[in-house]
Amino acid sequence: MVVFVRMSPTEFLYKRSLFLRQLGLLLNVLVEIKRDRNNSFMVYPWDPTAVQERTKRFANSAVLGVLERFRRAPAPSTETNG
Repeated sequence: MVVFVRMSPTEFLYKRSLFLRQLGLLLNVLVEIKRDRNNSFMVYPWDPTAVQERTKRFANSAVLGVLERFRRAPAPSTETNG
């Protein structure tokens, strides 16, 4: 699981025990922060400019298919030629 927290990594690491306890109680699991090869917590600042937008093509096409299926047919014309 990846979690984005809106605080600096230093502040987060200072408050990590409380965060992990509360998240663990909420999810009813033991929550730990992964460590790297140097045994340091893998907590990093987030760079929003590095994120690429993901598209869910299947979900988008499924929604369009449903909309197409339930689209109303044009109302019959009330004009008469006469």
